[in-house]
Amino acid sequence: MLLTPNKQAATFAVVIPTYNRAWSLPTALESLLRQTYQRWIAVVLDDGSTDETPGLMEGYTDRDSRIHYRRYSKVGAVALNEMGMRMACSSTSWWTRLGSDDYFEPQKLMLDALALTSGADWTYGAYRALRDHKLEETCNLPLHDPRATLLRGNFCVSWANMATSTKLLKQVVQRFGHFCNPRLKTMEDFLINTRLARLARPVFRGVFDSGMIVIDPTVTLPTSSLKHDAVWQVSEDGASSDTATTLRESALTQQLIAEDTAAWL
Repeated sequence: MLLTPNKQAATFAVVIPTYNRAWSLPTALESLLRQTYQRWIAVVLDDGSTDETPGLMEGYTDRDSRIHYRRYSKVGAVALNEMGMRMACSSTSWWTRLGSDDYFEPQKLMLDALALTSGADWTYGAYRALRDHKLEETCNLPLHDPRATLLRGNFCVSWANMATSTKLLKQVVQRFGHFCNPRLKTMEDFLINTRLARLARPVFRGVFDSGMIVIDPTVTLPTSSLKHDAVWQVSEDGASSDTATTLRESALTQQLIAEDTAAWL
């Protein structure tokens, strides 16, 4: 399904999957509206919410023509993200994902754009985890070789703060048939990231105390110097808060990564 950008020639498609998150969607959407980089379109993909989400979204789509709303009926998280990526590939040059209970700091898309216009096919930066309404650790730290780390089956790049070119996403579909694998029910970011890593190197980008922008995958810097530009919230209704789901999906992901590796050789 094609998303229609407004007159502003959007470069980013920001995909926001949701289900019964009327309590947090305003924070996510307001953070998008506050971005210093404004060439984006956004689509909220609703998996049949039974709360106030439809009425809430009517207000936002009336307020800003860059915001789109699509409502489905229990297709599942993996299918929503798959559809969102396909929409991005048909509409814009770049894709990123915003969790419906997360939010971006104002410079997030600007930093993504700087990296993606400087030769990166996909990029990641530091984010902070919010647990029990308290900010805890800084995540997505710069690694010497995140590509090799992913291909060894180790998680190191989260969707909480990354972006890719849709050119790269299209290559994933051409090679694997899907962005993810329909056998997964949730937590598909790890598998998709390993598929991206088979095709391109993720490039770290971040803002530091000096104000310098770093676009260099070989740089390792002290955690204390990092400034996050996204916040990931661990919600009670999220997959990451369910230990049984996490274990099951993680085991299946490792199996699928091994299958990809065998098919790739």
